[in-house]
Amino acid sequence: MVASNQPSGTYRFALNAVADVEDGSQGSLATEEGNFKCLAVQNAPFPDYNNSWSVIGHVYTNDDVAIVFLTNADNTLSKIVEYNSSTCTTNDLVTSSCMGFRLDYPVQAVYRIRNGCERNIYFTDNLNPPRQLNIDRLDNYVLPGEVYDPNNTNNNVDIWDCGQMRLFPLLQVPCIEYVATDDTGGIGMIPGVYQIVIRYLDEDLNPTNFFDVTNPIPIYDDDAASSAVDFNDIAGELTGGQRSTKSVRYTFTNLDPSFTYVQVCCIPTTTGSGVNDGIAFLLETLPIQGSPSIDYRFRGIDPSYAKEISLDEVLIPKIGYDKAKTIEQIDNRLILGNVTSAFVDHAAFQKAACNIQVRYKTKTEYSLGSVNEKEANPKGGEYYFYNRSYMRDEVYALGVVWIFNDGSESPAYHIPGRMADTAADGTPLGAGDPNHPVSGSYDGTLLAEHNRELSANGVANAGSWDRAVYTENANSHQSTPNLLASEQAVAGNAFEKWRLYNTARRTDIYGVNNAGNQVANGNFLVTEGELAYWESDTYEYPDVTDCDGNPIYAQYDNNGNLIQDFTGQKIRHHKLPDTTLEPHFYRALGAIGGLYPVTNRFRSNASIAPIGFALRNINPPVGVAPDGEPWAQKVQGYKIVQIERATGNKSVLDKGLVYYNYRTVTYSTATGPNLSLTGGQENEMCGCTDLGGAESDRMCWFWTQANTWNKYTCMLAVNKNCDGTGNDDFSPFEMGEYGSTTDVDEEAALNYRPSCFTPSGCEDISYACDGVNCKGASSCMHCNMWKSSCLPMVAINGVDFNQTWAPNPNTNPYGTSGGYPLHQSTNLGSGTNSGCLGDENTGNDGGLTGWLQGDANSENTCQYHRGSYTLNLSYHGALTKARINDPDPTHIKIERILAGSVDAKDSKEGEFSCECGNSVFGRITDGSYFLGRLWYLNEHTVPYYRITAGVNSYHNAVAWTNSNYSLTNKRIQLTQKVDGGGKTGSMFNAGNDGGSIPFNNCHGHDAYVIELFGSVNYNAGAPGAPPKGLPFPGNNAAYRQANTDNTNIQSVTDGDEPYDTIGSDYGDGLRGNAYYVSLKQENPAQYGPLLNGVYVLASNCLQTGTSTEIFSGDIFISFMAFRKAFHGGKCVGDQVGSSLDGMEKNNFLWTRQEVGFFVESEINTDLRCKALEGPAEQGNRFSPYHFSGNQTLGSRQFQYLDQEGIRNIAAPTAGTNETSSYDGFHWAESYGKPPYEYPEKFDNFYYNEDYSKINNEQKFFSLPIGFNYCSQCYTNFPHRLVYSTQSFKEEATDNYRVFLSENFSDIPGNRGVITNLFTLQNTLYSHTEEALFRMFTSAQVLQTGSEEIELGTGDFLSKPPREVADSDLGYGGSDSQWATITTGAGVFFIDQRTGIPMLFTGQNAPANISTGIANWFEENMPISMYETVPDFPLSDNPQHPLGVGYITAYDDRYKRLIVTKRDYVPIGDYGTDIRLRQDENENWYWEDGDGNLVAGWDGTNLIHPTDALVFDNPNGTLEELFENRSWTMSFSLLNKSWTSWHSYMPAAYITSKSGFTACKQVRNIPNAAEGNIVGVGFKHGKDDTYTIGTNHNYLRYFEAQYEFVLDHVHKAKTPLVSEVFDSISYHSEVSTYSNSERQFIDNRYDTFQKVIFYNDYQCSGELNIVNKDNNISLMQEVAIDNTANTNILASRKERVWSINGFRDTIINRNVPMFSSAWTNTGSNYYIDKVVNPAAVSPLAWNNAARFRDKYLGIRLIFSNLADQRLVINYTHSMKSRSPR
Repeated sequence: MVASNQPSGTYRFALNAVADVEDGSQGSLATEEGNFKCLAVQNAPFPDYNNSWSVIGHVYTNDDVAIVFLTNADNTLSKIVEYNSSTCTTNDLVTSSCMGFRLDYPVQAVYRIRNGCERNIYFTDNLNPPRQLNIDRLDNYVLPGEVYDPNNTNNNVDIWDCGQMRLFPLLQVPCIEYVATDDTGGIGMIPGVYQIVIRYLDEDLNPTNFFDVTNPIPIYDDDAASSAVDFNDIAGELTGGQRSTKSVRYTFTNLDPSFTYVQVCCIPTTTGSGVNDGIAFLLETLPIQGSPSIDYRFRGIDPSYAKEISLDEVLIPKIGYDKAKTIEQIDNRLILGNVTSAFVDHAAFQKAACNIQVRYKTKTEYSLGSVNEKEANPKGGEYYFYNRSYMRDEVYALGVVWIFNDGSESPAYHIPGRMADTAADGTPLGAGDPNHPVSGSYDGTLLAEHNRELSANGVANAGSWDRAVYTENANSHQSTPNLLASEQAVAGNAFEKWRLYNTARRTDIYGVNNAGNQVANGNFLVTEGELAYWESDTYEYPDVTDCDGNPIYAQYDNNGNLIQDFTGQKIRHHKLPDTTLEPHFYRALGAIGGLYPVTNRFRSNASIAPIGFALRNINPPVGVAPDGEPWAQKVQGYKIVQIERATGNKSVLDKGLVYYNYRTVTYSTATGPNLSLTGGQENEMCGCTDLGGAESDRMCWFWTQANTWNKYTCMLAVNKNCDGTGNDDFSPFEMGEYGSTTDVDEEAALNYRPSCFTPSGCEDISYACDGVNCKGASSCMHCNMWKSSCLPMVAINGVDFNQTWAPNPNTNPYGTSGGYPLHQSTNLGSGTNSGCLGDENTGNDGGLTGWLQGDANSENTCQYHRGSYTLNLSYHGALTKARINDPDPTHIKIERILAGSVDAKDSKEGEFSCECGNSVFGRITDGSYFLGRLWYLNEHTVPYYRITAGVNSYHNAVAWTNSNYSLTNKRIQLTQKVDGGGKTGSMFNAGNDGGSIPFNNCHGHDAYVIELFGSVNYNAGAPGAPPKGLPFPGNNAAYRQANTDNTNIQSVTDGDEPYDTIGSDYGDGLRGNAYYVSLKQENPAQYGPLLNGVYVLASNCLQTGTSTEIFSGDIFISFMAFRKAFHGGKCVGDQVGSSLDGMEKNNFLWTRQEVGFFVESEINTDLRCKALEGPAEQGNRFSPYHFSGNQTLGSRQFQYLDQEGIRNIAAPTAGTNETSSYDGFHWAESYGKPPYEYPEKFDNFYYNEDYSKINNEQKFFSLPIGFNYCSQCYTNFPHRLVYSTQSFKEEATDNYRVFLSENFSDIPGNRGVITNLFTLQNTLYSHTEEALFRMFTSAQVLQTGSEEIELGTGDFLSKPPREVADSDLGYGGSDSQWATITTGAGVFFIDQRTGIPMLFTGQNAPANISTGIANWFEENMPISMYETVPDFPLSDNPQHPLGVGYITAYDDRYKRLIVTKRDYVPIGDYGTDIRLRQDENENWYWEDGDGNLVAGWDGTNLIHPTDALVFDNPNGTLEELFENRSWTMSFSLLNKSWTSWHSYMPAAYITSKSGFTACKQVRNIPNAAEGNIVGVGFKHGKDDTYTIGTNHNYLRYFEAQYEFVLDHVHKAKTPLVSEVFDSISYHSEVSTYSNSERQFIDNRYDTFQKVIFYNDYQCSGELNIVNKDNNISLMQEVAIDNTANTNILASRKERVWSINGFRDTIINRNVPMFSSAWTNTGSNYYIDKVVNPAAVSPLAWNNAARFRDKYLGIRLIFSNLADQRLVINYTHSMKSRSPR
């Protein structure tokens, strides 16, 4: 505003004035009190540090006490003191070398009372991590072994553990080690699995995050630890079953001694679903007491102290932040704003992950052993915790997560699978196969075999291990319908090897002892090798680079040179070897060379072989973080993670055995030579007309389970020497009147008799008739009659049945090679008719005649032995038995042949019709036969798909030609689970006649029926046609079957002979085999895109070495046993021959078979469960639990086979067997002879899914898609507020330190970053650079009964923030964090960008309070340095001696706001003449153009560019280098006006009730005379310790004297009329305060010392006021002196002073009369303007003009030279109208 328009009652400028007087003289202006040293900091003799302290922040507590933060000049020491501004006392709290305070990072803090009365502060500086300090418990923060000294008499700055001060503390991640599960010590645990997790508590019970959740441990009721307990005495418990007294022992290791307690939490999974129900329980709190480990016994969940919590409270991390710009508290929550997470160079870490080398490893473990060894099997906790296997032949996706020093974790970084044709360590893999016996590269010392095709046989890339190319049929052993989408053709019908075969390699085999050390003949076997190659067929490695343009998905050497760029390549994961290469069990433990010893008991010495991953070369990135610390020092370890193999991420669903199913057909004959196989003839059904016509014969057409094991149809010698010819009849059915083996004629055909090996008593075939109508079964059964028979189609044979099954019938009718893979071609005919199979492509069967020959399209008699009926299989695996849902496989893969000895027992009764010696059964007049078999598959071998090479060369078989059958991926066309006794609809392939038929599980136990893709017609095996069936299992050299005299079949009639004593000689016993297969699912893009996976934990503990192993899979290698049942029967007469007399008699063959084997599955069959209700004999018994251990029901294995009690028909006396621990019943006595009803008992597979649970609670994620590796947005959250959980004063736990990951709120980013947080009227506000936002806070708890549970997300800050004023450009913003202060009148802040000071009351938009000097603010409020030096590094950093920005204080005495702007600019050209630099310690300094330091820390002193004082330096004074643009102003809240400018411009203020303290950096080490105390804070106000005349308090700031200036205007009465101003008068009082009298003493002769008069064109210059009343001599001199001088007389009447005789002394009107240039103001800064010496100079009085204008400007200047106070009330001028 121009001076002539100055409002009345106002003034234009005041310096060091206050608008009130301490004695109550309101309405006056007075000189401001000075400041005096009050905050004095101890300057202890730390010789290694510079002790020039600077205040960088504070927080007010109460009672005029503030906590003050300081650092020394070179930022090497940090200090926190307690400062009482009332008493000017200071208490040192912490002086430390580790807190890292810096001048360039001011501290903001909040204060609260916690735990009843303890004072806590929370502070942040946007450099160091946010911190907290309990100032009443400082001993909590010293290093172990150090002692806290409250007086710091030892001056030790290194005793502090600054990590303990962190709001989010550094910590040492502990480990939980499993020890054992005891049968006692528990408190009744519910069956299921239990996991524990721990966290630290500090002395104040502040919790850390929970650490890793452990692997599950199973709990069941059966005892396990006792030596008297057999392995088989242990079973699982269903949910709701018997509670257990078990307890689990753990050891907590690697404990952090800086914490006080460990708190244990339990996560139970007892729902029976395998899924936790979302709850956990807080258990014991254990003292650490400085120990590195604690032994802990988990006893269960004790309701007396266990506290239920949400699982989310365990899993949702309490996130930590590396930095925060601003801090505040509200609603008992701590709020951080503009936060930063720790910077992680994710590109570098991902590149390091690409260098991790992954191989596989297997290690054998006892399946059953001593007490201590039981833990290692799948019933024990050790297996669950340390040895859980992965699925062989499966693909797994692995990642690595790094753990940083604060316990925070990185994202999951993808670990690529090995490159094609390359080992994990980068060495090439040659094409030769060291694991294939026919390969020239075979290494027999590895004891490994595989049946994959050799690369050398490829049609292309024959020199490649993984990418050798094969063509269809010629050498791939595949045909087009069998190929999967994942087996993509590379060209035409050519396929790469890795798509067809598993390409893993075994490279090492060795033994280890119990301690895991490698020894020559160790108890345990270890194998290692290279993983199979696998790549996605869809997804590629993305094109992502680091900031230097280098690909991150790539391999580099140690020097950073690129080895292989993965960009654009298909994603690679890790495929384990199949079971073909790496067996999942061994017959016995033992050293190399003794892997298959013969033992008398299967389980006692068998070993399982879990498979896992061995990882090497695990290193953090080379190089350093941005803070200069190496990455290796920022991490404390890592953990390996894996993507959970959920349903969509599986390619191997389950594994188990397959059996061939039989297809039964109706064999009908008519009278005469008509040998048609069609029905519809008379007398087919007991003399009845065929009511159903020809189709009625199809009642016998169905698929059913075989009656025995694979390969051999019956495995029994029958009709031994009973045919009258002396020849043995080995036919599975009867041929001719006496079983003729030579007549191939009509009579022979007419005399076919039904076989005992077709099912009887089934719904489909239990029809009979009374001559008119069909009805229920009576004396004989349809399909089991003379001339109308159900035959197993696979059993129709040619002529010479002696030659059907073996190459040498005379010496070995059941020879070693017969039946592998199909029946011998040359022996299916005789003489010239040999070669029944004929041409496999045409189906011509050679010399057979009549219906026996058939043709390519008929029901051929021989072709069924050749595999055409091996497309329909029964699968028996744990998954299909334990779960209802169909796994829906797409194909099967033959992985291995399992083999084992068979214990067989028979039970029979009846009279034989001929003397046949020990014939098992034959023409029994009234007989039945029961055969029980125990078949444990405890050996294995490799199934060779290439018969010529495999069988001929390695199994000593006869030559097979043209017989290469695929055992790789066999496509599945149809699957159906069929329960015991169940039946499907007509859904399976019926054969050549077309159509579909059902699967009838008549009397059979459950089966998962699989129909392979292809035609039942064998003929369809030509190239391009559907595939052949599945060949029979081979490796017959090791197999034995029923002897011709049945001597190796034990006849059991007493019913109580233990299993262990029967058939123990495996050398003579029966033997059988079966394929061990995997159910596979076509999944060529397994795990999807690279960054979509969700990982779960794979490591047990934090890993620190460069290598590790993981055995944390989802697979159990457990023992599985199941029953197979078969009921066969036929009608027989009382005599032999063709007579039909006496056909009412029945002959039955009923079999039960128990199959036991080790299986890989998600189902732990070793913990198959007992039924919850009902006695075990009611279908609830299972093997081996009830039959093979030491249990009450044990020791009778055959009781499991014969749960129905069928074999008791042979008991001589009813009930005899019951007295021998037999829990069955006498079947014949109770139910009569067959076919009457009997109590069928099908197996129930009870299972608790909890036992299959994996450790999948914690989730780990990859970096998101589109992540910018060059952006810091992922660590910088400049628009985010984060908040703690709620805490309360009385709580011991400090929830201000608990920040959940979801507890945040984001400010809209369009208004700039968050610069500050403050509260007003219990409302939280967030300042951004361009706007002010209101944050909406409210309660955030969930009421659950009597408790409130804190939620991770809720109402607190859930409502979006809202700007307090609507404006398109934003309003009320501030980028001056330190200029915001809350007062009783509202919140004051500065918007320096717009030049507006604002006052916000919370009711309306912030008010602009620049009224009266708005133009000045607009010009002078913006920071000048920002224009001179763009991106100035010390912006909004007024505490720094080189920094700029605003600070504020509140003076409660005068109800005024103090605002200081710290600003300056270099005078020279920035960048040329002067530059801002940092030294090696990151201290800022200015240097001139020659590189000389001119301002900043020079190693000794701190040189300030903004000081008014002059410092000598090589290039002149600082005033010559810098221009000070700083200023300080005060705003009266009483008058709502700006009062004065001020001469003090400190670096910081400390506000308290008794006054405010201004802090200024101390420049150098103080003199010894100062008593080792450095004054850094000066309190404003009277210093009562001063004495009159000795100390000066008014206008004295930082011990320097300044002036009081008042510039005001006297205006003309009429605005348009100029007046002559002759004199002025003013009222002033000058006084001195008496401390003793506590009153002011009037100094009546003292007044202003100087004055300047001016108007628009005239100026008097600066005149010295001479009091003529007390200075007579000088008065006379001035009065008579007409020469040019600078004195002017003033007279006093009462309290009014008058001055006249002032004249204009301008000598040059071409320049301004005043100057604000730095060259003129710098020596007396701050002043708004001074008289321009170029314009004004003293003149002789008579040569000077009077003042004529429309106003007179008067600037009065008071220099306090005697500690005086001046008060001025008003001024008045004497004037007359100018005659002009």
